[in-house]
Amino acid sequence: NYLTIEENTPFFLEKPQKPSEKVSLGLLHKINSTLKSYGFNRYEISSFAKNGQFSRHTTGYWTGRNYLGLGPSAHSYIDGTRWGNIRSLTPYLSTVEKGVKPVSFTEKSALQTRQPELFALHLRLLAGVDLPAFEKRFSPLKKELKNGIETLLCMQLLAKTNQRIALTEKGALFYDTVLEKLTAHQ
Repeated sequence: NYLTIEENTPFFLEKPQKPSEKVSLGLLHKINSTLKSYGFNRYEISSFAKNGQFSRHTTGYWTGRNYLGLGPSAHSYIDGTRWGNIRSLTPYLSTVEKGVKPVSFTEKSALQTRQPELFALHLRLLAGVDLPAFEKRFSPLKKELKNGIETLLCMQLLAKTNQRIALTEKGALFYDTVLEKLTAHQ
């Protein structure tokens, strides 16, 4: 993951100097080792927890669980329909006061069409994807997804142990490449 610098923020206006990849990698290793020394274990690309107390909220995003977002700019996903609320507070409140749902977009997709995206999101959890459980819930893997997985296994960005596929340490560093390869034919 990397920091996204949004327009009209102090970071965007000041154009801060980003650290080199070598420095960033060193900082990542330092963060990982420091947190581990305090009893925190990395369970997701960018999340750590003590004693297996993972965030149910964020793991729900990565595992395709339904969720409801409330308020301006909130997003929701329920039974194959995803939507986002109006971002700006004033138009959001004005719409609510009119008794209208403050939704800025809606998209409906069958689980089968979202399968590559759901698989890639599930990979954010470092425990990986239990293939039989995933296929039972979201249908057998499509040919294109299987091909993407094979390519990533050859690139050593993914590893397969028994019936589980997970990011390698290198794969966690290059998750954007993993996501791109798995969702290219979506």
